[in-house]
Amino acid sequence: MDTQTNLGTTNITIKVDGHITGIDEVMTLKNIISANMHLETFELDIKDAFVIPSALIGFLVKIVNQENKRVIINASKSELKNLLRDLNLDQIFLIR
Repeated sequence: MDTQTNLGTTNITIKVDGHITGIDEVMTLKNIISANMHLETFELDIKDAFVIPSALIGFLVKIVNQENKRVIINASKSELKNLLRDLNLDQIFLIR
């Protein structure tokens, strides 16, 4: 997994290339988000992955519900979009 960030004044876009398969990848994403908790919106642009680990989903749900942050997930793969919708996560995140 490779990441690239684009930091704005109120948001950050994290571009993810490759699959998010293990704890190291999840920790990398969590560390990027945690270091930018002063921002309002976190946008994940996920290019190749068709699933994401539950540990990352749980962390993202937590920052939405407890920290009142906005999470946008841009999923290139229809399998990931469908999975997130099947889990009713489109009620929590903006999924594109």
